[in-house]
Order: sequence, then structure tokens, then C-alpha cells
Amino acid sequence: MRLTQARRAGYPIGQDGRVAGSDRGLHNLGVIVDERCDRASAEPAQDTELEQPRGPPVAVPPQMNLGVRQAVFREPVPGHRPQPFRTTGQPSNLVLRAQLIDQRDAFDESRISYRRLVKSYPVLPPALDMVQPVPNIGDDAVDVEDGHRHGREPTCRAGGMMGPVRFLGPPPPYDLTYDDVFMVPARSDVSSRFDVDLSTVDGSGTTIPIVIANMTAVAGRRMAETVARRGGLAVLPQDIPVDVVRDVVAWVKSRHLVFDTALTLMPTSPVGDALALLPKRAHGAIIVIDDGRPVGVVTEADCLGADRFAQLHRVMSTPVVTVPDSVDPRKAFEMLDLEHRRLAAVVDATGRLVGILTRTAALRATLYEPAIDASGRLRVAAAIGVNGDVAGKASQLLDAGVDLLVVDTAHGHQQRMIDALSAIRALTPTVPIVAGNVVSAEGVRDLVAAGADVVKVGVGPGAMCTTRMMTGVGRPQFSAVLECAAAARDLDRHVWADGGVRHPRDVALALAAGASAVMIGSWFAGTFESPGDLHAAPDGRLYKESFGMASARAVANRTSGEDAFERARKALFEEGISTGRMYLDPLRPGVEDLIDAIVAGVRSACTYTGAADLGEFARRAVVGVQSAAGYAEGRPLDDSW
Repeated sequence: MRLTQARRAGYPIGQDGRVAGSDRGLHNLGVIVDERCDRASAEPAQDTELEQPRGPPVAVPPQMNLGVRQAVFREPVPGHRPQPFRTTGQPSNLVLRAQLIDQRDAFDESRISYRRLVKSYPVLPPALDMVQPVPNIGDDAVDVEDGHRHGREPTCRAGGMMGPVRFLGPPPPYDLTYDDVFMVPARSDVSSRFDVDLSTVDGSGTTIPIVIANMTAVAGRRMAETVARRGGLAVLPQDIPVDVVRDVVAWVKSRHLVFDTALTLMPTSPVGDALALLPKRAHGAIIVIDDGRPVGVVTEADCLGADRFAQLHRVMSTPVVTVPDSVDPRKAFEMLDLEHRRLAAVVDATGRLVGILTRTAALRATLYEPAIDASGRLRVAAAIGVNGDVAGKASQLLDAGVDLLVVDTAHGHQQRMIDALSAIRALTPTVPIVAGNVVSAEGVRDLVAAGADVVKVGVGPGAMCTTRMMTGVGRPQFSAVLECAAAARDLDRHVWADGGVRHPRDVALALAAGASAVMIGSWFAGTFESPGDLHAAPDGRLYKESFGMASARAVANRTSGEDAFERARKALFEEGISTGRMYLDPLRPGVEDLIDAIVAGVRSACTYTGAADLGEFARRAVVGVQSAAGYAEGRPLDDSW
């Protein structure tokens, strides 16, 4: 008779762990441990003293002899009915205490850190406890009673890490991409999307969890200004000279928090200049100024059929609708709506141009909160590599006034990165330090130990990246974020999910996996605000060129100061697309249009899960694994089937 059944039935239990009158031990506990997830920790699991006296040495049943070291046992309590046990949080560094009774063999007691429980217990050991893990872990729980699992499944992942996200069923033994998973709606008390707070708590100062990747074809001053005004953050690429970065930082911080920067030309400027400038901003208008005061407006429609050398005063629209720079955004919208105008020039008390405000921008000013520094100026970040005089360049960037410093290299889990972080920390910076990229918990722990406040996660998921096809190195992004976020949470740090997002749902899933923000690159390359020139394909579609930061094109730009031989040698080792077409979405051609879609999707995802902020969203999210057909089922159809 099994010991659990014997105790419940009131049978006496001997000191040898046997039921009186029985020669049967507990050989069929059915406990299975995944040895692959039992990785060596940097520090041994901390044991605590047992209140009960321990029994004699006992043997591990054959079912547990999986080469997984040994467990700690305790003596049964006579007459004690087994109670349900509960595991809370992440099962790393948990000490499993089980009573395994066998009268034949003995072994020495020791400690073991179980990283994952793969199966439930068909027969529950009568005195099974789990020590609480480190703090700051989610409150997920698995209840087990009488050998059966109740409630939700343990939220484990390959590699042994557990984030706050819960799986709908047993987690698969393989890693997952964003396309592989979906979220399940839950009971919600959040009645409106507008009740959701999307601000981050990672020290970046952003009010929406969006960061523009430090790609040359994506992050420029127009992008930095526009995104910061809506609450995000742009990271200027590491290939830009420091003096240029200094100018861009000063320019971004001088921009208005509500009004967009106007494109301006003189009345005598040619139409050709206007046509070249118009694609630089999503508002699609040029304010013609004379002595700093608006005298006309030029749009693409005004230039159709006009001679390219004609002067703007011949084609511009007048009079100009103006609003004072003290105007309330809602009143500005109502005024423009009443007059059936799309935009207005914003002027100060002297009538000089301050900026431009469209009807949509007036709406956005009531929906978004800009990301600002302590002085009330827009925030901007900059990146730095791990080669050369890292400390010297970092010091210059900090002096330039960047609000966040990103130490970036494709393989972040390397000694050069650790040395670079140590050198930057020696400068005692007062801004957050972000480092990456990694895809494992070990990588997170090493970079945090070296001085990183935030760790970038992602190797190979980017649209312009060929690393996985060239090297076979990388990891599916959802699983990488899930594991790294859990490791960072243990250390009171954060991660950014870098790459692999192509739809708003991907951003929501990355946040559900535990990321504090999501870095977006190529997706935003196809917008008016990205630095590239606008091109037209033979079919008339507009696009901009993008390229990977490890491509031959990027390497050539990065090594322009070296001799021809060294440049040629380094050009042989490329991992990225040198020229890719990023088409503008006709419905969302501006970066703010894409941000609207992403933020709407994330807000809605929060309401579906009953979360009022991003932290609660990660804790409440329930994720399921789907087939390719399941993913295809969720895609909308533009045309009838």
C-alpha cells in the first residue's frame, strides 16, 4: 500500500518509512525531472533547516535516478494528512524536499536546485514542500493535491526560466516565435483602452513602450523628435560622429512638445525645392515664410503641373490659417474641423512661426504624453560600440546630453562587452545604461553584473539580419524574451525586446513575455520620418531603402577612415542585407500612424487581459501555442474568399 494512502487510512508508519506489515517501499512516485534544465547556478541554492527531524538515509527510487544529483528528505509526521503544495513564482533555485522511502539502499543527503518540473506527481509524496524563490517574481501558482494538478500549468520554458506569463497548456519542449503564440482573454475590470497606463518603469522615461532601433536607415533627428513627442525614444546609431550626435541632441531638445516642426521655404524658392522637402514630414505641407512669418502654404497638390523652376509665391495657397502657440489642442481641432482645414500654422505673440499643427496631431496631443527629461525637453538616446576608446566616446556622448546610453554589438555576451560596460560604469553615469544583444539568462546575468540597467534581447530576428542563415546562431524571439526577462526580474533589472516585430500583436506579446519596451527598426524604415530618400517603384509604390547594421554597406560606412586593404578585408564578413526596400503603407505612411496602430493594439490587449498597466499585463497574460493554421485563421482578409 502506498504510504500516502496508508497514512490517510490511519496505518502506523515505522521509522524505516514502511507501513507496518508491508514490505513495499515507495518505488512508484512518478517524479520526473528534466535534467537539461538543471543548469549550474552562479551560487548554490540556499537551504533552510527543517523543523522536523530527518529520518535515516534513504534511497532514490529508480524513477528519480536520472543523473540529476540528490534530493533532501525529511521524516514523515505520524498521522499527518498531506496538504496541497503550492509553488509561487519562478522555479529557479527552489529546493525540493521530498520524502522518498526505501528500506534497502541508503545514500547521503545533499542539496539540489531543480530548474523545472516536467510532470505532475501521480502519487504525491506526503511531505513535499518547496521553498519560496527570490523576491520580485510573479504570483503564478500551480496547485497539486492527491497527485493531480489543479488550476493553471507551470509557466516554464526551455532553459529552465519562468516568466510571469502563464501558458494555457503544457509549455512545448521547443522555443517559440511571436507567430507561435496567442493570448487568451480573461475577465477584465478595465472598461476602456484610455484607462491603460503604458508608461515604462525601466528608467528610460518613456510613456509608451516603443524604442527606435539604432539603425542608420531608421533613427535620425526627425524620427527622434516625432517619436519622443508621442512618448517613445529613438537611439541614434553608433556610426554617427560625436559632433553630429551633439548637434542632433541639441536640436531634438529644442523642439516643441506639442507642435510639429514646420518645413519652411521662402516665397522665391523654386517648386522643385518644395517637392524635394515634402516627403520629409508626414504632415505634407511647407509653410512659406517671409521674415519668419507665415504667408502661404504649399502642398503636393499645389505643385502638380507647375514648372519646377517656378517660384512658390505663384503656387502657394493663401491665406494661412494660424493658431496661437498657447492654444488648447482640443480647441485647435474644433477650429480646424469647423473651417474644414487639415492644418494650421502655429505662431507666437509676434506672429512668427513656431510650428505646425494638423487635426490628427491635435488629437494625438490629447492621447499621448511626451517623453521628457527633468528640464521638460524631449528625450533622445545614443548608441556606442565595444571597440576603440569606449570610455572616451561614452564621456563625450554623456556630455552631449543624451538621456540614455546603449552599448551595442551583435554578440553582446562577450568579454569586450563586459569590459566596455566596466569602463562606462567607471565614469559614474547618471543615465541608464542599456547593453546587448543576448538571448539567454546567463547573458543577462553577466551584463547586469558588469553594469547594465537594461539588456537588449534578440539575435537574428530582424528583417535586415542574416545572422541565423549565415551562422545558425540565434533563438526564436518570444522564448528569448521570456527567459531573459525572468532573469532580469530576479536582478531587479529590465530587458528590451529587440527585433522580430512585424505587427502590433508582436509588440503586445513581447510585453506579455516580460519586456519593458520593444525596439523597432525596419518596420519604421518605411515612413516619412526615417532618414532615407523616398523612391517610387515601377508599380508606383513608395519605398525607402534600409540595410542591416552588420551588412557590407554598414561596414563600409563604419570603416571609411581605414585604409583600402583593411576595409576590403572587413567587407568579406557581412551579416546583413545591404539594400532592402521598405514600402510605405499608403494608409499609415508616417511613423505616428504606425505608433497609433501599435499603441491601440497594446492598449486593447491590456483590456482583454484585465490589466491597467504593463506590469499587470505581464502578470495576467495567458499564452497559448498555436499551429500555422491557427495563426493564418487570425489574419484578416482584404478580399472575399
